[in-house]
Amino acid sequence: MFDESVEFIILDLLQMGKEKPIVVDTFMEPAYLREIVNPNRVVYMFAEDDLIRAEYLDRDHLRGMEGLFPSLSDPQRARDETLNTVVRASNHYLQQAEQYQLKWFMRTSQSNKDQMLLEVEKHFGF
Repeated sequence: MFDESVEFIILDLLQMGKEKPIVVDTFMEPAYLREIVNPNRVVYMFAEDDLIRAEYLDRDHLRGMEGLFPSLSDPQRARDETLNTVVRASNHYLQQAEQYQLKWFMRTSQSNKDQMLLEVEKHFGF
């Protein structure tokens, strides 16, 4: 489905973005993005591995996952493997962003929301 629909969605967003900025929050391969958009219009946001493990499941759209783990045969292993998979995916996209020389920011335990927003605004010239 991704291959069939995402190109149209992105083209629509890019057209809409001629008048005002549009932010799309998703995992998307840097190689793909470099082919369809000016690299200066892309920024990746990452979090340190420990932050992912500590805070990922606290996200609003994932709150129900914590309730699933106790019903599994090895709840701690399932939770750990879920978070390790997210960390691996994040590291994969970070490596790709670096390889394709796309702008990225890393949230650390010392970062705050306002600081990150300021960095993104500065990158896009807002």
